[in-house]
Amino acid sequence: IFITVIITFFIYRQYILKKQNKILLQTQKRLEESVDEFEHLINSTIEAIFVLDNGKCIETNLEAVQLLGYQHKNEIIGIHALDIIEPKFHSIVKKKLEEESAEPYEINAVKKDGTIFPVLIKGHNFIRKDKKIRVTAMIDLTELKNKERLIIEHSKMVALGEMIGN
Repeated sequence: IFITVIITFFIYRQYILKKQNKILLQTQKRLEESVDEFEHLINSTIEAIFVLDNGKCIETNLEAVQLLGYQHKNEIIGIHALDIIEPKFHSIVKKKLEEESAEPYEINAVKKDGTIFPVLIKGHNFIRKDKKIRVTAMIDLTELKNKERLIIEHSKMVALGEMIGN
């Protein structure tokens, strides 16, 4: 009887463990799907997105890799936010990193090769696992600035043409 009770106990324990294992596998699958969904979501945006922990990049998207001239996102992970910002804007960025939610602001960023280019940045802080995390979006303004400059030059030429015509 004693041996039967022990065997029954172990069989029941195995049944419970298999049941819990199945639940854990389902949960793990859902978590993997959520991570995959998140990666697809941030990679489908036109903005470069950085997830920062104490100013250091812990996650980014493919647009950020391309914008900054890197080959792979692992090269960006671990870099401090100030390392990709032109030094004269460091004080502004430090102040904005402390704010809970920042209005968009314009600064100059630095690519891997040292090229400086204008960007528009907006960020938002939230708490994850008792840590303050910041999600920052960055848009390259180079093309927009070039078009703006061309429009200004064109309007000057039009004004000059009108003046000569008068």
